[in-house]
Amino acid sequence: MESLLNAADYYGLDELKRACLGFVSCCITVDTVCALLASAERYIQYKCTKSLVQRVSIFHFFKANCV
Repeated sequence: MESLLNAADYYGLDELKRACLGFVSCCITVDTVCALLASAERYIQYKCTKSLVQRVSIFHFFKANCV
């Protein structure tokens, strides 16, 4: 999903980018937070990835004792 999100960002497909961010944001759980952050490191140059990292970081802040 991250590759599709970054391709949408690269080509300026804002609607697809919002859909991908919404989907990935719904998938953030205690089990996926570390994998999402690790995956995001590969694509950090894209603006949408920074948004994803921010959302995952907020999740991690509130659920730190569970992760």
